[in-house]
Amino acid sequence: MAEVEAAILSNPKLVVLAFVDGCCSVANNLAPFVNIINQIKPWPATVGLAAGTNPVTAPLSASSLYRQTFVGLPNMQGGAYEGLTNVPVDYSLYLDPVNAGLTPPGAYGMFVPQAASNGGAGACVFLTADASPFGFPAQVPALASAFVSAALDPNGACKLPAAGAPDWRADITGPATLTPGTPDGYNLTVSNQGVGLGVATTVVVTMPAGVTVVPGSLPAACTPAAGNASFTCNVAQLAAANPTALPPVAGGSIAFPFQAVATAGSPGGNIQAVVTTQPAEINTANNTATLAVAVGAVPAVPAVGTWGLLLLSAMLAGVAARRRAG
Repeated sequence: MAEVEAAILSNPKLVVLAFVDGCCSVANNLAPFVNIINQIKPWPATVGLAAGTNPVTAPLSASSLYRQTFVGLPNMQGGAYEGLTNVPVDYSLYLDPVNAGLTPPGAYGMFVPQAASNGGAGACVFLTADASPFGFPAQVPALASAFVSAALDPNGACKLPAAGAPDWRADITGPATLTPGTPDGYNLTVSNQGVGLGVATTVVVTMPAGVTVVPGSLPAACTPAAGNASFTCNVAQLAAANPTALPPVAGGSIAFPFQAVATAGSPGGNIQAVVTTQPAEINTANNTATLAVAVGAVPAVPAVGTWGLLLLSAMLAGVAARRRAG
């Protein structure tokens, strides 16, 4: 179980579908997985367990942010299970009909997208405390289709942002090689990928050794530090995204173009941008962007070829002759 726990906490490319036996030996089967959930979840309350029933028909929540991927499976049938408690509405994907009176209502199946898992560093996870849903043949095709879409569809549930929170993202684009002494253009973009309003913040950009920003190239919202080795930009409030709209609506973004210049002999390195996080932000894994840049050789001074030397000699001889004639 330690290997499973480590993978879920640290592998953002992983998708985990956990249909864990909630019937028997809960302490051995279910409790360890609930412990993992309590490490990756983005809300403060501890997820617990409540007795369910057998059989169960659990409806898809109409209030979950992640429901759209699962509309082809409006109900999930199961057997003996344990309900999940203290799961916020957005993350409660399938509802527990036996424990509907709890606050928040009990969950039969809960869902944590990658952006909300362990601060954006963990895996996308679905958990139900029931090992029997695949024992109902009529629902298996829809069950498989829904979870494949959640994992692989670019707009699937695993790719959606954390519920109710902003999600700052930084991106840097530009040439991978700088010529010493020649300024070149780059572009920094800060965007809000989340479903919560992104309030005003700042982004700090740091240059590698031997590379500086050209102060006059910076937008008005940006200020260079002494020595021009870094600069700070004020990021205005950015609108929230709406990933469940048809078509999905992107959040707000702002661009900060700038120029950088390298000195001869510089080793190169990374241009790095870091967006200052907000208290409401859950996924901070994409607040930092880096762009590797190399510094090329100093351009060679063109050599004067044979014909150039002959022409130069002729010109000098002509000048000397005119002087003697004068």
